[in-house]
Amino acid sequence: MLGRMSNGASATYAQSPVTRKKWRARSYVSLLLFIIATLLTPIAVIGHWGHETIANPEQYINTVGPLAEDPRSNKQCRTRSATRSSTKSTPVRSPAGSSV
Repeated sequence: MLGRMSNGASATYAQSPVTRKKWRARSYVSLLLFIIATLLTPIAVIGHWGHETIANPEQYINTVGPLAEDPRSNKQCRTRSATRSSTKSTPVRSPAGSSV
């Protein structure tokens, strides 16, 4: 057992710079790049979808166009529009009166 460690590796191998467990600059840079890629991937996917769907007028019309012909969506839009216009024109008084 001269020069051998308990797990079978030699002392020279255990002291080799390749087997050290220290974090070096390359490790930090690779971790940073991994984190950046992980954070940017969903943003890139959503951006690509938006560009392909919304920025392309033909695709946008094909996606949203059937809603304009649907009577239920037209009724819902008219209801929301009427509700919003009536709430904006209605004055709101303070519950405490004019003392506040």
